[in-house]
Amino acid sequence: MGFFQQIWAVQRVITAGGRMFAVVKPLINLKMNKEELIEAIASGSKLTKADSGRALDATIEAIEKALKKGDRVGLVGFGSFSVAKRAARMGRNPQTGKAIKIAAKKVVKFKAGTVLATAVNKGK
Repeated sequence: MGFFQQIWAVQRVITAGGRMFAVVKPLINLKMNKEELIEAIASGSKLTKADSGRALDATIEAIEKALKKGDRVGLVGFGSFSVAKRAARMGRNPQTGKAIKIAAKKVVKFKAGTVLATAVNKGK
C-alpha cells in the first residue's frame, strides 16, 4: 500500500542526536484487500485468521449462489445485492471511433443500507 493511500497520524515524537523525529502510523487505509479484511474480522470477532478466512469465503460463496439463482441478498443496515439486466446497446471503439454493438448482459448491483451510508458520510 502506497504512502498516499493512507492517512497518517503521529504516534509519538522521539529525539535522537539533537534531532526530533516523528513516529507515524497509518490511521486510515483508503483501500482494504481481502487479507486485511480477514484480519479485521479476526480481531473483531475473536476468531482465528483461518476461521475468519473460511467464514468470509463461505459468505461470498453464499452471496454468489443466491445471485446466480436471481435472488436478492439483503443485509439489514449494510445493503443489498441484486442482479439487473443491462440491455444491448451501441457503443464506440475508443481507438478507432467505429460503432460497435455491446451485447446484453446481467450485472450485479449493490445498494448501500442506511447504517452503512450514514457511517460513510460521518467519516468525511
